[in-house]
Amino acid sequence: MLYVEIVEKFDTGDLVLFKDNTFLSSFIGLFTTPGYCHGGIIIKNPVIDSRMKKGLFMLHTTAFNKKKTKFKVELTDFKNVYDECYYQNMYWRKLHTIRDVDFYNRLFQAYSMISDNKHTSISIDWIQVLYKNNIKKHDIEYAWAVLCAYIYTSLGLLPLHTNWTCAIPDMFETHTPKELHFSRSILEDEILIK
Repeated sequence: MLYVEIVEKFDTGDLVLFKDNTFLSSFIGLFTTPGYCHGGIIIKNPVIDSRMKKGLFMLHTTAFNKKKTKFKVELTDFKNVYDECYYQNMYWRKLHTIRDVDFYNRLFQAYSMISDNKHTSISIDWIQVLYKNNIKKHDIEYAWAVLCAYIYTSLGLLPLHTNWTCAIPDMFETHTPKELHFSRSILEDEILIK
């Protein structure tokens, strides 16, 4: 899909997912079904520091700082993400929902809860109960899934009882037993975009 098409079709709340596309991952795929290795939520024309930024941005986790015990969350220009995606396939899941004032207020609240004053880091406190201060590499790799499930639960698109702290990439696969079930909205099947 050309980037011009993406700008026209993508909207706030859409999900972007990545699967490795290397020789090794292709070989492993002969024996198993490879899962998503990364993902994030699209934010269109976000307001940051009282200024609107034009375009598409992706809210996603990028790193874990052990010293500060924080997951780094970035709102990255999606054009950069798209252009720099070389060894991964990129998928899009369109979110059909009502994007009204309540939707954007809930999104702002959720984003405020997880970001620091510089809008760059996610506090580990909201996940620490689950991990009991024992962060493993596996947990760091799944932090993006936890973030996405948290945002969707905060938006009221997943049931309030959703245990988003236990989110794993399989939950964002379509047609799997672990797939999340949205209410008041539909998350379309994934479409390969790059």
